[in-house]
Amino acid sequence: MRFGTVLISLLLSTWQLRAQVNLIANGSFEIIDTTLAWCPNSAGQIWIANGWSTVIGSVDYYNTCSNSAYPEYGTPNNRLGVQLPRTGDGYASLLCYINPWPNQREYLWTQLNSSLIANQKYYLEYYVNLSDSSNFAISNFGAHISVNDTRYLSPGEFLNLESSIHFDTTSAINDTNGWTRISGTFTAAGGEQYLTISAFGLDTDDPYIERLANNNPDRWDGAMYLIDDVSLTRVGDVGIEEPSASLGAYPNPCTDVLQLELPAVRSPLQITVVDVVGRSIEMLRSVQGNRYAIDVSAWPSGVYLLRGADETGRRFSTRVLKQ
Repeated sequence: MRFGTVLISLLLSTWQLRAQVNLIANGSFEIIDTTLAWCPNSAGQIWIANGWSTVIGSVDYYNTCSNSAYPEYGTPNNRLGVQLPRTGDGYASLLCYINPWPNQREYLWTQLNSSLIANQKYYLEYYVNLSDSSNFAISNFGAHISVNDTRYLSPGEFLNLESSIHFDTTSAINDTNGWTRISGTFTAAGGEQYLTISAFGLDTDDPYIERLANNNPDRWDGAMYLIDDVSLTRVGDVGIEEPSASLGAYPNPCTDVLQLELPAVRSPLQITVVDVVGRSIEMLRSVQGNRYAIDVSAWPSGVYLLRGADETGRRFSTRVLKQ
């Protein structure tokens, strides 16, 4: 079995207080507006994903259903690079920084399923991936949950809003392979019914904004992020739950050897590889250590789900594309 030299990054989960019911109706961007008869075919079509819109800018939408007719707006290959959705078939893209114009960015918007309850604590999370087409990375992600519809604020290129959650980080989010969780808790004032996602604060407020070392003049001279799996849940319904963690899997797409970085667990993992129709094609037992390499050269081309579980029942998963 061959081992590559690709540096593997891992998205680890943290303990969070969470509830079962997601107040975001289409959090993984899977449901397409039934009044429309097409898949995304040009920029600025986030409105095709049912329930989603934009406040400022032309937020784009990518879905597997566009792969044949409009591949530049499909997944995993599209005009921004190559990236599988974290779950399902779709994701949004959000321009969060443009060089050299300060404080210009796009804002992603949706209405909640129901208004929030006063003095109730809520947990919000979504996942971001820096697109292959970006030359910059940022760190000041957040979310604004409001009573009033932010789409009707004064027009401009910047909304002077505070984030409702505080996301702790010590570096720019520059992972172009995996998905990074943005999350936090907040206490509702009552009556909030709108969610706005973007970078918050001035560009000068972000201490970790960076130009990537592999800067390419053919890319966006800015930071374009993919967004997936948005959820807003009430804390306290089911007590403390430990969310599933992601397995690090690189390179993705892969061709011959897939490198895994394993979550920190107290017992060996069993990993099952499943194809798109649900067939188990390989099972790895008693996987231990921080890194593991899988020979995938014999796998047919396609998308695969890797599911892991340790002896305590804690689950881990990731999706990969074999070329």
